[in-house]
Amino acid sequence: MRDYALKLKELTKDPLTTFTIAVASEDTIQQGYKTILKYLNPDNKFGEFRNFMKRHIELDTSEHGPATIRWLNYCIRRCKPVASAIEFVNGRIATYKF
Repeated sequence: MRDYALKLKELTKDPLTTFTIAVASEDTIQQGYKTILKYLNPDNKFGEFRNFMKRHIELDTSEHGPATIRWLNYCIRRCKPVASAIEFVNGRIATYKF
């Protein structure tokens, strides 16, 4: 995790890399939350947490994801792609494969 955080800190100095990582995060985090919900204890004491997770997934789908794509497209038009961003995003996606 430390290496991951240090790499993230370095890569996000570049705006295009930051937006590319954000796009990958919107999808991969959403998939991770869906997996958590799938295996979450059905007991009612987890109801609030379950609602939080469902709402977060809804926001990623309806608002966060589309907004992030718009930001990314804006940034791509104004910046040059960074190869390390692609490498990092592929690594992040690999961490969410279950």
